[in-house]
Amino acid sequence: VNKLRADLLERIDGDSEGSGELALGPTPIRSRSDDTRAFPVSRRIDSEVAPVVMLLARTPASDFDEIVRRFGGFVVPVQDLDLPREAVFGHDGPLEAATALAVGCAREILWRAPDAAPVVTGGEARVFRTEAPVADPLATTRERGLSALQQVAPAEVRVDPELAPEVHRRHVLEHDAPWPRVSSARQPSVRTLDELRRGPLVGRRDVLRSFTESLADMRRGRGRAALLLGAPGVGKSRLVAELRALAEAEGATTVVALPFAERAGEPYAALVAVFEVLCALDGTEDDAARTEKIEALRWLGASPREVAAVGALFGGMPPAERTGRPRGIELVVTLRKALTALAAEHPVLFALEDLQAVDDETRQLLDLLVAGLRDARVLTLFTARPGMALPHLHVDRRVLEPLDAEATARLFAHRVGARVVEEELLSPLHHLTGGNPATVELLAESLRGGGGLGVADGLVHELARAPTVPPRLKASVASRVTALPKRARSLLRTLAAVETPMDFPLLAAVEGIPRDVAEPLVQRMLARGVLRGFGAIRTGTRASELPVPGREEPLPARLAIDGGDL
Repeated sequence: VNKLRADLLERIDGDSEGSGELALGPTPIRSRSDDTRAFPVSRRIDSEVAPVVMLLARTPASDFDEIVRRFGGFVVPVQDLDLPREAVFGHDGPLEAATALAVGCAREILWRAPDAAPVVTGGEARVFRTEAPVADPLATTRERGLSALQQVAPAEVRVDPELAPEVHRRHVLEHDAPWPRVSSARQPSVRTLDELRRGPLVGRRDVLRSFTESLADMRRGRGRAALLLGAPGVGKSRLVAELRALAEAEGATTVVALPFAERAGEPYAALVAVFEVLCALDGTEDDAARTEKIEALRWLGASPREVAAVGALFGGMPPAERTGRPRGIELVVTLRKALTALAAEHPVLFALEDLQAVDDETRQLLDLLVAGLRDARVLTLFTARPGMALPHLHVDRRVLEPLDAEATARLFAHRVGARVVEEELLSPLHHLTGGNPATVELLAESLRGGGGLGVADGLVHELARAPTVPPRLKASVASRVTALPKRARSLLRTLAAVETPMDFPLLAAVEGIPRDVAEPLVQRMLARGVLRGFGAIRTGTRASELPVPGREEPLPARLAIDGGDL
């Protein structure tokens, strides 16, 4: 018996029961529970409570099930067809894409049945890890959705306010009671990017200055390509927004695209997002208007065949296959021609965000795209999360680090309407947030509206010792946790149960796995910014202690969860 692990699980179970709420992230349920003890081993089904996105709809659409499955959701069986239909998204894939998939499914249902009334809510479900995963929403999640559904009028899609920031990246929202209403789909627009600039830019002036110098070089005919790496919420999109504003103020043309994370498995989905922006497609055009906008690529040097290839991305007739000329190369050449033609008139800022969500077909062609733009007045900027599978690009790489304690305090003070933060609160505030700007803003919003904050004469002099974790932050962390393998999630739960950094050998012992097995998991989580390390294991003769080929640093001796105490 692994006594260390038994004690730890007992402690975790006690903490979870005492808090009165489910622990954050997937909670493994033991196979030999009271429900499955009588089953043979082959019939014991592992299950876990995991964050999901739920869709509820009052709809007469007979093809509800087909629509949900086409968007990758799970149809929750209902006994009475007069009851609202239910579906779950994110139960067997990345939670970040689940919101977009659920909203897209809701809009498709509304298009098929104009009198339908769908709502999309966040919550939790018990997920049974069978060959085809099955999800059963928790009662609290179902009740939250049904309560909102009672107040929704037909012919509209409403979304959970906690999901609104993610939905807002892709759709126009009207913020009226009870929940925001989805009015139309869109690509990241000037309005959306401008909203990112609503507060001061803190702690990023040096990074912005380097890209501003690139804009100046671009005017002299020297192009540049760069990759900006940073954890979620660290401010990559904010820098893109600032750079876009600076570029347009100097007369440059900007093309900022966001790939469809929910369509990462579709060939050239990222190029679809780019051409949507380049051709000014907003998703509301009829076939004739869309064709006319795509035909405008001829003015930017595209041939009729290349225009047809782009049109095929949006449902048009594809050109005949040409031997030795793959479709992807034709699309990239078309994009290069368009950006080069625009750069002949004015410098161009081309930004493609969230590179980790780019489909494999586009990923293989990005270096070809960059190589063809080096002699043009184009500043190419990619953003991505560290530790993810990224294409090999010949570009400048810049890592966006978390804010230091002073910058964190300045941002927090601005968000709560103060001038400064008392010096003795600098360290606790930085430990709470980990210097992540998004976490700072969510904490400020939560404290400003719910107490736990003392402000007098523009000075923040009091801060709650254990503030409530904002729901949006819970959802953000949960989406990252669910994307990890099950064994990696177990490592995180173990580290979360202790207050101080844990020795790596002890962590492996508690988990009951060999160090050689735990090592790759820890390395990946360190690269992604999920964990942080302290010290280094001395190199010995054990295989697990020898440096892995290609590893720049030895494995840390002690580990802790990164990102702040929240």
